[in-house]
Amino acid sequence: MKKIRFFIDDQKEETWVNSMSQQGWDLVKFTPFVYTFTKGTNTNYMYRNEFVASHDDLADYFSFIEGTGVEVVHTNKVWAYYRKEQQPNAPLFSLFTDSPSMLTYLKKRLTLFSFLVFLYLFIFVGLAVNSLGSVADESVFMNGILFTILILNATIVVLFGVMSLRLKSRIDILKHMTH
Repeated sequence: MKKIRFFIDDQKEETWVNSMSQQGWDLVKFTPFVYTFTKGTNTNYMYRNEFVASHDDLADYFSFIEGTGVEVVHTNKVWAYYRKEQQPNAPLFSLFTDSPSMLTYLKKRLTLFSFLVFLYLFIFVGLAVNSLGSVADESVFMNGILFTILILNATIVVLFGVMSLRLKSRIDILKHMTH
């Protein structure tokens, strides 16, 4: 079964995948916005996702993860999904067992997302400034394409901005909890 969903919050995405698992559906593959599930075997899995683009050697990293008893469900160059059977009364499966490693992970993501906000903002401003003088000279078709590109670019800025703010909030909460 395929489900189409759009998330800008990885925690909400993870919660939704785990709710699907509790309903008896096992995640087998994901692509942006499309999640593929199969009817489960009534195994109580806990799923976790991770931003993996910052890892240097993914093959070694995934081998390490699997060595801890965690199954790598599906990966792409940016995200990975893992699962582990959740035993009754056992602590919940977590990829990060201490606050410093979680803080490091979140800070890497914040750095990347903040960079992307400024990159796309720079592109947006450049396109907007360059288009000011040429709007009267261009055809309606070209103005429509430029307008569409500007809107898409602005949307990307807002999405990465929201993700950055949420990450910053998570970092602040985690820092406050550890002090």
